[in-house]
Amino acid sequence: MVSAGRALITGPRPDDPASTRRAAAGVHLRDVDWRVIIPVLIGMPVGLFGAVQLLSPAVETYPELTRAAFFGMVLASIAVPVRMVSRLALKHWLAGPPPQSSPGCWCPCLRPARHRPGGSFCPPQR
Repeated sequence: MVSAGRALITGPRPDDPASTRRAAAGVHLRDVDWRVIIPVLIGMPVGLFGAVQLLSPAVETYPELTRAAFFGMVLASIAVPVRMVSRLALKHWLAGPPPQSSPGCWCPCLRPARHRPGGSFCPPQR
């Protein structure tokens, strides 16, 4: 679906047999497994609204406990990948982001990074 949207916006790639944006998007949309996508698109709003209905009274009645529960979930989501790393020494924690790197390099949520031919996704240094 992302490739279809990209084809609609930027047009077909040079190696794409389609000649127009709409045709290129159609080629990509035919490759989508709709038997997976449609239930996900239906289930996401149902799950979201269901969670809101369940959590809203808890947040209003027990604000400290629900904050603690969310904080615990965040800690668990950090602990799992840290445990998956085989060797993580103190020097890795102290090193932090690469020197003289822009925030877009080490925090992808700040701005989109561009791929450079050398394999780095960091924006070029100025």
